[in-house]
Amino acid sequence: MGDHHLETRIRINAPIELVWDILTNFENYSSWNSFIREFNENPRNHQKFSFLVKFGKVRRNQVELLDHIDDDNYEIVWGTDPTTLQGRVIKAQRYQGLNKLGINTTEYHSYEDFHGVLGWLVRLMYLKDLQESYHKMARDLKRYAEELVF
Repeated sequence: MGDHHLETRIRINAPIELVWDILTNFENYSSWNSFIREFNENPRNHQKFSFLVKFGKVRRNQVELLDHIDDDNYEIVWGTDPTTLQGRVIKAQRYQGLNKLGINTTEYHSYEDFHGVLGWLVRLMYLKDLQESYHKMARDLKRYAEELVF
């Protein structure tokens, strides 16, 4: 089966409140995010949602289940929906969080763990492009937030 882990971190020169507003405004992702191109709705806790992702040469619609948005701790967690075929063969959970490093300095941290009977196939076919897309999304967020500040 095998477990797989993707991770990225970046320091952003912007207040945590601004970065959080950007990160939780799902409908605006397409204006700054080159990985998650479009949300089809603005999800709430324990709700299914779909979005378009682009990594490498792949463009695909994902259906996920929002576990929670925690405004107090600056965390968003979502994952595959276990009621779908995809959710039964690939179990994934995505975490995005922010840490306040200073008045105008924020750390963005994101990771995804995935496993399941087809985890090896995802790793073989997509891992490099997915990892690069995670790093690119972090850089996109940094650029966008810092442009709003300066």
